[in-house]
Amino acid sequence: MTVPLTPTGPDLGLLRQIWRFRQYGRAELRPLLTGVGMRVGELASDLATPWPLALIIDHVLKGNSPTGALAGIAGMFGST
Repeated sequence: MTVPLTPTGPDLGLLRQIWRFRQYGRAELRPLLTGVGMRVGELASDLATPWPLALIIDHVLKGNSPTGALAGIAGMFGST
């Protein structure tokens, strides 16, 4: 996080606001971390969206068997 600079130095108003939030953040740490974890999971699933389609096109329709890491992933879903 960057702190905006004023002509005399860093803007301490923003840091004071964040410092006041720490008590609330500490009390709600578990829900905050759960929300962050869920957001990271959503991001990972959004990035992985094209892979199931690639598995279907490349390995089911073309008849090729998956190799490497894709073989392990496809094996979790019952592929032979």
